[in-house]
Amino acid sequence: MDTATHIPTQKAYRADEFAKLPSAQLTQYRAELQCEVCKAPAYFARKRRSGTSYYFGARHVQGCKLAVGGGSDSETARLLEAARREAEDGIVRLVADRIRHDPQEDVEHDPTAEPHDGRARRYVRAEGSGRTLGTMQLNSLLRALNRDAAFAASDYRIQLENGAETTVRRYCIELGRVTERHRGRRRLYWGTTVFAGESADGRGGAWLFTPKGQPNLFLNADLLAYVLDRARVDELEELAGATFLTWSYLNVPKSNPDGRAYLSPREPAHLTLRLADDDPVA
Repeated sequence: MDTATHIPTQKAYRADEFAKLPSAQLTQYRAELQCEVCKAPAYFARKRRSGTSYYFGARHVQGCKLAVGGGSDSETARLLEAARREAEDGIVRLVADRIRHDPQEDVEHDPTAEPHDGRARRYVRAEGSGRTLGTMQLNSLLRALNRDAAFAASDYRIQLENGAETTVRRYCIELGRVTERHRGRRRLYWGTTVFAGESADGRGGAWLFTPKGQPNLFLNADLLAYVLDRARVDELEELAGATFLTWSYLNVPKSNPDGRAYLSPREPAHLTLRLADDDPVA
C-alpha cells in the first residue's frame, strides 16, 4: 500500500512521508496504523530487495480492494488435503518445521506414482494405536491461516505434539481474537509483527510488537538467533510485517496483572515465522 491511516489522529500518511517522522514518533505511530479501506491493522516496513524504500502492508479483510496477495492458495490447499487423505481417520499431526539438511522421520514412496516423478509420502505412526497420521509442518499451517479465512475458521482436525486432538477453529487463535479467557492458556497463537526491537534487559532477546491492543511476542537470545538464521536476515527491522505462529501460553505480566499479555515460546519447535516477502500483501 502506498498510504495508511494513523488511527488516533486519522491522518493518512504516504510511506515515504511516514519514514521521515522523528524516531520516537515513528516508533509510537507504527503500532497504530490501519488500512484506509478495510480498517485492518497495518504495518510499516522496508523493502528487502531495495533496502532503501518503504511501504505499508496489511492482512486485509476478505474482499478489500487493496489486497493483492490474499485469498486461498491452491498449492497450500492441495498439500493440506493430501495430508488429510493420508491420515486414516482425517486427523493431521503437526510437526516442527524441518531444517533443510535434516532427514525426514520416515519416507515411503507412493506405489501409485508414475516412475521417477519424485513423489513421496511422509507419515508417522500414532503411538500405541497403529494409525497412520498425515503430517503438516507449522510453517505450512501458518501459510494456510494467512491465505485462507475459511480454513482459519474450519473444523480441520489436527493432533498436537502432546497427542491431544483438536480443530483449527478451536485451537488456532488469531491475536486480534484474543480475549481475557485466553490468558494463561496454551494455544496456537498467530499474528503479524508491526516492528521489532531489542529487549531492554540486556540479555540479547527481542520483542516482536503487534498491533496496539494485541499480545506481543518475546524471543530470548537463543530463539532470536534461530529466527534470524532461519529467515536469513541480519536486522530486526526486517521482521516488520512478518507473521508468526507459536504454540505457547498467553502470559500475564507478574508486575501488572491487568497489563498487556505476551507470548514467550521456549523452543524452536514451538515457533514458526514467515517474512512479509514470503506472503506478499498490498
